[in-house]
This record gives sequence, C-alpha cells and structure tokens, in this order.
Amino acid sequence: MTTAIALVALMLAMGLLMPLAAAASQPKEGTFFEYKYTERIGDGTGEYYGWWDKTKAEGRYEVLAWGPDMARMTVHQTWRYTSYDAGSDSGSLDRWFSFNLTDRLYTSPQTDLDDPLYNQYAPDELGQWLWVPPSVREGDSLYILAENSTVTDTDHLLWSRWVPRRVIEVVVTGTWQRDDDYGVFDYTYTDRLYFDKATGMFVAEHYDEYDDGTWEGLPAGFHRTIEIDLTDSSYKVEVDWGVAIVAYAKAALWITLVVLLLGSLAYWSRWRARTIGVRMKPEGEGHGFDAAQHTDTMGIYGPGNVARLKETIQEMERGHGVTDVRMMRIWRAGKFPLLENSATDQFGEFLEHWARKSLLCGDRVAIAREERGKRLIGIAYYNKEGRIGTVLCRNTELNEYLRQFVGCKDFFSETNHVITPPSWADRGLKTKLGKIQNAAYNIFETHNVYRLEPVPEVAFDAGLVRPMREGDLREVSALAKRVYRSPAKRWIRACLRSGDLCYVAVADGRIVGFGMACMEGTHGRLHTLGVDPAYRGRGIAKQLHRARLEAMRRMGATDVIDEIADWNLASIRISTLSGFKPVGKVYVETVRRRRIKKNIVRR
Repeated sequence: MTTAIALVALMLAMGLLMPLAAAASQPKEGTFFEYKYTERIGDGTGEYYGWWDKTKAEGRYEVLAWGPDMARMTVHQTWRYTSYDAGSDSGSLDRWFSFNLTDRLYTSPQTDLDDPLYNQYAPDELGQWLWVPPSVREGDSLYILAENSTVTDTDHLLWSRWVPRRVIEVVVTGTWQRDDDYGVFDYTYTDRLYFDKATGMFVAEHYDEYDDGTWEGLPAGFHRTIEIDLTDSSYKVEVDWGVAIVAYAKAALWITLVVLLLGSLAYWSRWRARTIGVRMKPEGEGHGFDAAQHTDTMGIYGPGNVARLKETIQEMERGHGVTDVRMMRIWRAGKFPLLENSATDQFGEFLEHWARKSLLCGDRVAIAREERGKRLIGIAYYNKEGRIGTVLCRNTELNEYLRQFVGCKDFFSETNHVITPPSWADRGLKTKLGKIQNAAYNIFETHNVYRLEPVPEVAFDAGLVRPMREGDLREVSALAKRVYRSPAKRWIRACLRSGDLCYVAVADGRIVGFGMACMEGTHGRLHTLGVDPAYRGRGIAKQLHRARLEAMRRMGATDVIDEIADWNLASIRISTLSGFKPVGKVYVETVRRRRIKKNIVRR
C-alpha cells in the first residue's frame, strides 16, 4: 500500500490526476484540446504479407466561437507517414471550420478532414466528430461523419493518459468498400468515440478495421487501426478515483511481488552454494603446485629431449588433478561446519569465532570444503565497515573464487599467492616454466604474526585501564573512527556481544584508548587496539596490552598470537619486550593495479 500511495503521489506531481468531476459547462471561446494520432496498417495476408505502414500526427483544436446555434473552430496538425519499404512523406494542415449545434452537420465550405473517403461528400452531408450534446442518453442515435452511431454508455470507464476516466461512449459498426491505392477491398469496422461528460468535447477514438479483397487482382488483406488520445485540454475529464486507487494499488502490489521475486532469484543466484573444479596439490606438498621448482629438469634432459621433458611434466602433474570443491555462504553462526582445518596454519582455532563476529556485524562469510571430504580448505570474511576482507586459502585458484564470492578487492591472507598455468604447450615450454613464478595479486602491506608461549603474569595500571562496558560503545566507536578514519561501531559492538575481552583506557575523564582480545579454548589473540593521537607516547597502548594479556592468562591461556604491520614499530617493540616471537606473516593482497590511500585495519 505504501508503494501505491507513492505512485499516486507521483502521478499528482506529474499532473496526471484530474479533479474527481467537472461541473457541466458549455464550450466557449478558447476551449481547446491537443492530441496524438496513430494509424497503423499491418498483419497483412496474401500480397500484403509483411507490409506495414504508419501515420503519426499531432495537433490542436481550438474554439473560436460557440453558440447560440453554431460553433466555429480551428485545427492545426502536422503528420508523418512511413512504410516498410522506407517510403515516407510528411505535411501539415491549418484550417478553420464551423458546424451546426442542433444537427451537428458541418456548415463551412471546408471541414477539418483530409480523407479521400469523405472528400466525396459535401460538408453539409457530414456530421462532425468533435462534440456531442452532454445531455445524450444511452441508446440515442448520432450522425457522425457519414454513419449513424449509437450512444452505448453515458458513464463509460476509459483508461486514458494512465488514469480511468468517466466518459460518454459512442459506437458505430458496419461494412464498407474501398477502391483506392490500397486495392479493392470489402471491410468491416468498429469505431469507438469518447466524449467528456461535462462539455461533450472529444476525449479519444479507437478504430478497428479488417480488409479482405485484392491488390492488382491478387488476393490480399490487412488490419487497420487508428488511436487518438488527448495530450492536453482546457476541460478536465472526470477521473474515477476509486478505480484509480484500486488499480494502482493492485499494480503496485504486483510490481512489488515481481521485484521481490526477481530480487530473490538474483540474490539466490549470487549467493547459492556451488561446486567448482579446482586444481589442488596433495596434502603436505606446500601451498599449491609450483612448477617453477622443477625448471632444473630442462638442464637435465636438454632442449632436444622434448618427449622425456613432457613425461616429466606429466609425472609432476599427477596428483594435481581437478578436485570438486563446495563453496557456500554461511548465514548463521550455528551452521558453521565442523571440519578439519586445511585452510590456515596460524588461525585455525579462531575461524568459527571470526565467523560469529562477522555475522553479528551483518558481514559476509563463505567457506570452501572438499565435496567428498571433511576438510575445510578455504574461508573468507568481508567486513563492509572497513571495506577489507580476510581470505585464508592456500590454493591460488580457489582463493580467487572465494575473493570474488564475498566481493572484496583488498584482503588479508596467510599465503603470498602465485599464478600457476592451467596447462602446458609443446612449444616454448622452457620459457613458460621460467616465467611461471608470477604474483597473483599486488601486495598492499605485510604484517608479522607473533606468538607468546607460555603467557607470563604481568601487571598493569588498573587506575588507567578498565573493562569496557556497553555504555562505552558510543564513545569508543567515535574514538575508533578518529583513529582508523573508517567506521567501526558494528565491529566493536560485535566484539562485546561475542564475549571478547574488551578494555578501555580512561584519562582526564574520558576514554582515550581501547583494546580487544579473544579466547578460543586455551588459545588467545590480541586485536583491535587504538589510542587517541593526543595521548600517544604516554604508555597507554602498553597498559592496554598488559591488561589483555593478564586477563587471558587468568582465563587459562597457554599461548597468545598477535598480528602487527611491519611499519608499526611502536607496537612491535611492545610485543617483543613482552616476549612475543615472530612465527609467520600475513599479507594484505589486492587486485588493484594502483596503490590507493586507504587505512588497513586488521579486525
């Protein structure tokens, strides 16, 4: 219903809806209407098969004088004719004419018509088609042009200019003959004319004609239609508001249903689970098939022994065949699969925890698992707030599938991915092997992974650092935005609600720093640290670091990991002085070709 109301409001703004009803009134000097005229001939048979022509026109009628017994009007019209064989013509018409208001016959020496069919009649033998008395009753007979017509309805519902209007309907049906440029035909026709209930002035015409006869003595036939509709008028034709509201409400409902259906289909197509074929290396043989390691075979077998070289390549590729991988999006934390981790070396304990926090943020989580196995071989997260992803997958080809699936351009990865060729050619094999070690992505920056084991007891300034509360969310989020220069409110809320250890530093009566950590079993991880730039250099980051370590130690942590950008010397110093040792790397890979100014925040 909201959509329907919006549509009606739009129609009002466009001036399409007219007042509910207009009081009965006589046309007068200045009364006018403008119209569009379309005549089509098509649906040909016999010699007219494939033929079509079209005439389009637009014009304006205006009253010069009205009453007491006669009306005088002018007409201006421009038209253009085209046909299937590219024949075309155009012209214009400017005339004045008059007609009697009693018998409705033309009284001027000329009419507004330019049709050979009616040119054979004297003007006073034709009834004008522009006006009928508003007082006509259903069943009355009216002489229009050269035919008697019947008033079939004085309250007819006509859809015109996108709204339902109440009008007088006049219908004439019959048969006629033509012998003209089109040929010799008998035809049947139905002409429906519509007039304003208040003034009797013209509103619309719908004409249908079916011709059957001959052209140059050969059988032929065609269908002719004429549509005339007002584009503007000085009289306001009555609108049936009840019908309009119901019709547009129904249309809005159908449009909404169709949009929802198409949207659902598009959404399903985008996020449906899918099975893909990926070239995988057997477990235990590294991060992917790296043929560059075998380039020395060229020296062993020599450039002339191509057959032996190809045999070696085939041996290398055995066991590196295509594996069916199931890739799917995770929608609920409770649906995270219990699978053997083969996606990451350093972060296996935290995969489900990250998924839970990402889903609390409304972010995307996707996994890749063996179709017929129990191994998790890839996982991807995309943080929409920070516009940064995490893709943990050793295989480059599968990594790219996951990256595109969650829709990230920049992402954290545990693997520096390289491109491997999908196949080998007979010629240029040595060159290809030599060039195979190519990076799959550009590197935005590099982070070091540090581990502390065991976790020692440490002291921290409890007067400066305290646990974060729900009421601190707004202030911490504002501080995080200043520090990171990107929003982080949803992420910080998710950290609180997922049970992370969250601490804040309070100085001068306000929060000047924050830090988070998480625990999975006996394994801990430090993450998300920020200090107000105005308070840096006062040891606040160190106290937040110590507070989190001590909290995890008391909860039974046996080891803690931390990831720090290699340019962040201050944080590296704090960690190394606490006993953390480097154990690995994390890369920020990107598909961008140019380096952009962007804050990369590890979530």
